[in-house]
Amino acid sequence: MQEHIGTHTQQAQHIGQGIHGCFVVANKTRKVVGFQIQEFTTHQPLDMFPLEPGQTKVGEVNITENGFRFRCPINPTPWYDVENVQAK
Repeated sequence: MQEHIGTHTQQAQHIGQGIHGCFVVANKTRKVVGFQIQEFTTHQPLDMFPLEPGQTKVGEVNITENGFRFRCPINPTPWYDVENVQAK
């Protein structure tokens, strides 16, 4: 599975205790994949969706300073952790 994950910092903004931002996820494979993102500490679900081959989707989420973790729930992969998130 190949995923392209990017944060649109120009769309990020502070909301309460977190940061509102977007993740752009592109499926560059020949099979269906998925994208699942959770709050790092509590594992609260933030977004999850499937992607068809060649499809790109944008997920809008609120991220806390705890960070987040993500993975593909369709083709089992490990969780990728992103800790200590700070807005600039």
